[in-house]
Amino acid sequence: MCDYFGENPLNDDAQFRRRFRMSRRLFIRTSDDLTAQYPFFTQRESANRKIGLSEIQKCTATIRQLAYGTTSDPWDEYLRMSARSCRDCLENFFECVDFLYGRRYLRMPTAIDVPLLYEAHQRIHGFPGMLGSLDCTH
Repeated sequence: MCDYFGENPLNDDAQFRRRFRMSRRLFIRTSDDLTAQYPFFTQRESANRKIGLSEIQKCTATIRQLAYGTTSDPWDEYLRMSARSCRDCLENFFECVDFLYGRRYLRMPTAIDVPLLYEAHQRIHGFPGMLGSLDCTH
């Protein structure tokens, strides 16, 4: 927590972006949105009075799995949560993000969007015609 989200984080914004593949601001906004809408992402107390995982831990587990393209196993020791909890976070994250942001960000491009996407891709990457290709996402 202190390395990335404390008052004086050990890692700066550039390191955060490199490790999470997103800005700290976007991460916090997404985490706040998920926490506000879905009880799964809130920190809860178990029946035996044990404090559960924080919303930041749950979102970190998910984003790190997506950023590195790995399974939940490598993160259980680093994040101090079970592989099962990491998987649950990932599954819930997909459902919640689709519900919260799907209509705006996860839609098919319109006829107006396509020429703009082609132009932006050619300007950034230097070659045309890659819309829909996996290479376009990198």
